[in-house]
Amino acid sequence: TWRALGQRMVPALFPEIVSDEYLTEHWSASRRKTFRRSRNKLAAYGPVELKLHQNPESVIPALDTFLRLEADSWKGEEGTALLSKQSDELFIREVVEGLAAHGNVLMSELTAGDNVAASALNFM
Repeated sequence: TWRALGQRMVPALFPEIVSDEYLTEHWSASRRKTFRRSRNKLAAYGPVELKLHQNPESVIPALDTFLRLEADSWKGEEGTALLSKQSDELFIREVVEGLAAHGNVLMSELTAGDNVAASALNFM
């Protein structure tokens, strides 16, 4: 049984509609500089791309990458990553697979060349 306990509004960035003019208008010079510096560092590894996965065939491999990245981070070191406990891993896989079958999961990956630099899991 699924029960929503609450909803909240969160910001979202849609790269395909955000122009340099938008960033100039809405971001400080310091934030734009940091963004450019970070983008250039990533570009040294290859083309930088944002990949979105919503169909079940691409969500599941993206989930595997997400879980691996999370386990390789501080969460893995602290023992709080989803791969740290088999029951947590089984739970998240069941939830994602079930929701992905109905188009209710969006996985995003920021890639630099062939490497995934960041990943996010979102339920819709």
